[in-house]
Amino acid sequence: MLLDWLDFMTVPLLEWMALAVYFRCMRHPEGSIRAMVAWSLSLPAFLMQEALMDMLPYTSRLSLGAMTLFAIEFLFLLAGMGRGFKGTLHLTTHAYMHTQTLVSFDYVIILSTVMRDVKESPSRPFIMLAIGFICSILIWSFERHTFTDTMLRNASWWIPLIAFAILAISTCIVTYTLTNALDKFFAVAAYDSEGLGDLRGALYQRVLTLLFADSLIYMAHVQYARRLLRRENMNLLSTVRDQQAQYTRSQQNLDEIHRLTHDLKHWLILFDPDGTGTGTVGGPAGDSDRAQPPIVSDAQRSALFEQLHRSIDDSSSIQNCGNVVLNAILFEKNMICARHSIRFTAMADGTLLAGIQPLDLTSLIGNLLDNAIEATMKLEDEHARTIHFSVTRRKSFVLIHGDNTCMTGRLRKDGKGNLLTTKMRDGRPHGQGIRSIRHVARKYQGVVTSSTDEHRQIFSLDIMFPANAVASSASATSPAQTEARHWHHASAKPLSISHARAEQA
Repeated sequence: MLLDWLDFMTVPLLEWMALAVYFRCMRHPEGSIRAMVAWSLSLPAFLMQEALMDMLPYTSRLSLGAMTLFAIEFLFLLAGMGRGFKGTLHLTTHAYMHTQTLVSFDYVIILSTVMRDVKESPSRPFIMLAIGFICSILIWSFERHTFTDTMLRNASWWIPLIAFAILAISTCIVTYTLTNALDKFFAVAAYDSEGLGDLRGALYQRVLTLLFADSLIYMAHVQYARRLLRRENMNLLSTVRDQQAQYTRSQQNLDEIHRLTHDLKHWLILFDPDGTGTGTVGGPAGDSDRAQPPIVSDAQRSALFEQLHRSIDDSSSIQNCGNVVLNAILFEKNMICARHSIRFTAMADGTLLAGIQPLDLTSLIGNLLDNAIEATMKLEDEHARTIHFSVTRRKSFVLIHGDNTCMTGRLRKDGKGNLLTTKMRDGRPHGQGIRSIRHVARKYQGVVTSSTDEHRQIFSLDIMFPANAVASSASATSPAQTEARHWHHASAKPLSISHARAEQA
């Protein structure tokens, strides 16, 4: 009785061990407890499936068993892995192929001539389980480096569908050959050497077919992984270029400030009421007989004062928004907008983005505003050049919004609604701005959406993050940070500091 029970348990336990490999390869994002519970509950499901299959004739058992096995593995991986429908389907194709290969390989060894004394031995279930355990360890050591969270989360539909098609074709082939072998085996004496040889050959063919199909699935997986790696490299190169450009522009801004400081020392002489820097030249103050004429006239002094006022306004028009990186980006983009007659308006609470890494934030905001500036500069009417930017909180989400005027008729989208680049092909990689934005957004669980207003000629881009994904533990809102929320307004003729503050009020 015990031996019969162990013999009945052998195949479900082998399937259970094979499924454990994939629960170990990819843990649930919320922790391993859910995965352990799902894996534990899968054993009763395998036992129930085996009991139901035993009630069916062997001609129906193979095909129905294959379908129910795939369904069981898919449902429990979906419940215990938290990787979505596509990612779970991708995992299940690998799990199913390895489960079938493991069980078939076990039977090939047991029915081989080397193990002929084990076929009816009481130790057969233990030997099969030991072989299955060793094979599962080998599969785990190989598969644990195969999958990544990014790969499963962003998997394209064609990968799991191709794998499933290969799986279905191979299953039909091995089921057909094994059914024919079993027909011949049961048609003759149970231990006839010819019938047993045909059955052994069918099992060999089954294992080889499954291994070949598994290799095809793995090749498709490798090609997809390489494609993702190339995309990641392109995003990384784009981010590095953005960072280098940011550093270059920051150095240019610093040089501009140094130039302004140097000029101030000379301009102070011209702003003296007497135009001399000391009141008079060549004698004590008040000696009108020896007083020199002013260096500059009142009109020239007013023009120089306006020029100085404008230079200072350019350099100080961006106020603190609570995030050093965002301050630098807005300062730089404001300078660019001022040089190209673009009206730039921004409202940003930088404390909401405290959890985003500086490099990611530079790539995200820099690409967003660079795209807006480039599109706006193509408008011939300088008065129509407008860019709005904001960072606000909407309940449990952080919203980054940007809109700009542009020639909306030139915007193109692909079949999925994703914006395509309108830049000319000049031998350099284009379209990386939007890709970099989407890449950073996905990294922080964000969603990127875009829209166009054909009537007003406005393009809008929204990036929404869960607040807890972009906030740091040290970024709790304080009164000082609340005051950091501000309006910034600039145009082709930058407003003075006092004027900007008056508008904010």
